[in-house]
Amino acid sequence: MKIHRVAYAKINLNLHVVGRRADGYHELQSLVVFGQMGDTLKITSQDVGVDRLSIDGPFAHFLSAGEDNLALEALKKFRQKWPGALSGPMHIHLKKNLPVASGIGGGSADAAAVLSILKDQANIDIIDDELYALGLELGADVPVCLAGKSAIMAGIGEKITPVFDLPKLFCVLVNPMKSVSTAKVFANLERTDNAPLPPMPKDISTLSNFIGWLNDTRNDLEQAACKIVPEIEQILVEFNRDQHCIFTRMSGSGASVVALYATETGADNAALDLRKKWPHYWVQSAPIVR
Repeated sequence: MKIHRVAYAKINLNLHVVGRRADGYHELQSLVVFGQMGDTLKITSQDVGVDRLSIDGPFAHFLSAGEDNLALEALKKFRQKWPGALSGPMHIHLKKNLPVASGIGGGSADAAAVLSILKDQANIDIIDDELYALGLELGADVPVCLAGKSAIMAGIGEKITPVFDLPKLFCVLVNPMKSVSTAKVFANLERTDNAPLPPMPKDISTLSNFIGWLNDTRNDLEQAACKIVPEIEQILVEFNRDQHCIFTRMSGSGASVVALYATETGADNAALDLRKKWPHYWVQSAPIVR
């Protein structure tokens, strides 16, 4: 067995923090989409040895290949949940193309890709709901990354509502090559009982309706993250100067910023200009997965 998957970049176009539970977890609401770029994973079955992980790619040096890596942890939890479902040890190879701790999925997308491959190769039938529940044990973003398409994520990540018929869009992602601690961002929030997402328009396929709705939403983590990494605000300002950019916002807990464009040319040109302006930043353009 040798199976490949792309762990697409997860993009939060908004993120409302609407409460905090007694156990300390935050209640969230977020429209999540995926950009057609990401890490790549290959899982190969072996006749002998033990489960192992190898990593290469431009951001490999930021990660450990030990048991604390979510990709390997996903394999471990899968075996614990469904003992005997897999035949023999597995070798996971991860090509790390996305910056780490950057608000665009990262380890969560990698873990989801591993779970997806293992489900397809298991010698038993596995219900999606059970796989999603296992994913939630690994992280709040894993279930929506398992879904892999546009969705409203709510609760602590366990509530996934698919969103269909989004307009055709292209994105540019920029990261100033500074990681942001999600825990630190949440710790700096002024309040955790913010207003929920407004109702989505019935005809979300119309570009003006969709962007109008996005403009009525927020990322409640943005202000706290900008205090930690001021470059986030600078990137947002730069996108707002671009007449072809139709929407921009920080993704997740940062420090990546996303900008939306109606055309591939607009996104590609913006990415080219920003690479020249900030040669040491990570800048990528891609279509939004539909």
